[in-house]
Amino acid sequence: MEKFKIVSDPNSREFCSTKIIIDQVNSAAKKLDLYSENGKVVVYDCLGQKFNYNPDAFWVAYELPFPQFITNNCKPKTIIGLSKDNALFAAYGGYPIDKIQYVTLGVNSENWPYIENKKYIKDKFVFTCMCESNTRSGFDILIPAFCEAFKGNKNILLYIKDREATQVFKQWVKEMSEKYDCNILHDDRHLSNWEDQVKIFEGTDVAININRSHTFGMVNLQGMSCGIPTICQRYSGFTDYTSDLSNISLKFDIVKVTQEKINYLSSIGMKNHLFPINDSTYPFEPFWSEVDKEDLKTKMISIIENSHKRDNLKIISKLVASWFTWERTAANMSYVLKNLN
Repeated sequence: MEKFKIVSDPNSREFCSTKIIIDQVNSAAKKLDLYSENGKVVVYDCLGQKFNYNPDAFWVAYELPFPQFITNNCKPKTIIGLSKDNALFAAYGGYPIDKIQYVTLGVNSENWPYIENKKYIKDKFVFTCMCESNTRSGFDILIPAFCEAFKGNKNILLYIKDREATQVFKQWVKEMSEKYDCNILHDDRHLSNWEDQVKIFEGTDVAININRSHTFGMVNLQGMSCGIPTICQRYSGFTDYTSDLSNISLKFDIVKVTQEKINYLSSIGMKNHLFPINDSTYPFEPFWSEVDKEDLKTKMISIIENSHKRDNLKIISKLVASWFTWERTAANMSYVLKNLN
């Protein structure tokens, strides 16, 4: 087996996904005796310009096919996607197919226990969406769908765990909840510990994640590890671990990413982290998913009424999540690095 280390921007913000992933994979590699300061080097989530490393591979979290920026900076190094679809985006974007691999992420079962008993009694059915309010989040579909499905019903709560939302987006969410007289709690704290995230999941009945494009969907898998039914579309990173048996699958279309759409999403306060939509950054027409709003409304209403299905999903979700360990991630990374072209 090949020994390695994962590196990234040393200034990665505490508790952001980049820091979590780097720490978890390197720790798992140490447990398996696969970590070495002198082994092969993998740079995660950036293109290496900030480093003095000459990495053996890039573990790149790209979500749209496929910024020319990455193509130009990474050739001829191996690109490793965070999921099968993530890797396929590289092929779609014209990256050499003999330089494309994928290694999926994991979930820490110690941090994300199966929540069998709630620590408190709550009086509402809670849908939770843990996602930053950026242009890929799908909030422009989720919030109107929730408002229309549960207009005037204060017994159903949509809890949005955002991260440092803009004032414009906060106001848009507030106006939508007031217009439809429905219950939305918008929490935009930056969490810095596992315990606070577990508390959020503890109060959740069903988790929702309808990102238009997602490299892996770690939060979705974390919810499944807690035994929480999840609603999502089987697209992009979700495809490695979701199915109609383990999740509530949504209808969606693959649509073109347009500057007009980006402008609208920005106008309601969503942060735009995408590369500019032009020929110099995307050699192929960029696309993403768009969930069917009517199907989302139907699925939200039906899962409230079907407690038997929720109970089944709790069991199956936890089982599926147990197959995605950080030790398996480290072992797969070692195998990929051993067989580099």
